[in-house]
Amino acid sequence: TIEDLLAIEEYAKGAATGAVVGGGLLGLEAAGALKGLGLATHVVEFAPRLMPVQVDEGGGAALLRTVQDMGLSVHT
Repeated sequence: TIEDLLAIEEYAKGAATGAVVGGGLLGLEAAGALKGLGLATHVVEFAPRLMPVQVDEGGGAALLRTVQDMGLSVHT
């Protein structure tokens, strides 16, 4: 909700680091939003690669490089 978004933005003002559990499409969108708020951002994914349902191993490797180039830390 908008209220949730405003609460997250307010909380982020006092934080240096944020984490998102899940490296699927929605998790990566959330991580991008946290990065946009100026937080050092970590993505934690249980599977061996990001977006494991949507991309194969090669696509996951390319996606990982892109996400890391954006300044996100990824933990699989």
